[in-house]
Amino acid sequence: MPLMFKTCTRYDEIGGAAGTVGNALRGVPGAREGNILRYPRNGTEAVPYSRFAAFRLRAATRAVLERILRSVLLATVVAAFGGRLAVAADPRPVPASGSASGNAAAAPAEPSAEKPKPVKQLPDGRVLLLAREATVHGTKLRYEPEKSTLGYWMKAEDWVSWEFEITKPSKLFVDLMESCGPETAGTHYAVDVGNQKLTDKVQDTGSFRVFRLRRIGGFEFEKPGVYTLSVRPIDKPRVAVMDLRAITLQPVDSEEQPPAKPDVKQPPAPNPAPPASKK
Repeated sequence: MPLMFKTCTRYDEIGGAAGTVGNALRGVPGAREGNILRYPRNGTEAVPYSRFAAFRLRAATRAVLERILRSVLLATVVAAFGGRLAVAADPRPVPASGSASGNAAAAPAEPSAEKPKPVKQLPDGRVLLLAREATVHGTKLRYEPEKSTLGYWMKAEDWVSWEFEITKPSKLFVDLMESCGPETAGTHYAVDVGNQKLTDKVQDTGSFRVFRLRRIGGFEFEKPGVYTLSVRPIDKPRVAVMDLRAITLQPVDSEEQPPAKPDVKQPPAPNPAPPASKK
């Protein structure tokens, strides 16, 4: 049976897989897929199609295996170096290789933040509660060291507290050093110690960088001891509550007197009565 050949210098001149080659030569007299011959690069040796298909299959299998091997090697390298980088980035000490019982020692727990010590009352009777000594409760509110104030008070659920020790029981005024811009003023808040509570409204100080002293009332301390003062928003109609730099508990008989509340209008002084005319 005569065979139809195509002289070629490369394997890929005839076309891809068996179906493609069969379709290309289908209809040629005397040609069958089993009889299709392929020529190697030098064109001197005839290669049956069955051997050529096996060669293509082996080449494809080898390519797949090479890809799998590269993926496995890459995953191994990443795992090895990634573990070393994680160990290098962890500042905690590496635990011992084993305990007395032969089990690996557990990593030590990270120490918790220390609770601030109570603020001592000064010899002159004042108690200075600074922002850096406060205990913050919440997620947004925090201490800003560059401004020495409590800021980012943008959630009504956040609040702040101080612990202080009274050694000279007396009545103490409550003076707040606060700031607030005109676009955020208006929050009502409460300051409480034990069962005593004072309420006030945040006033506009012109800017968050302009602090003013504001007296909101006084607390009565009947006996020495450690007390907790807390400041909590009652509502928050705008973006922020205020910035709070310090709270001073001032003795009633102190000579230092802050200005009156700006939202409280002082009544005008009565005009003196005209002197009686002499007859």
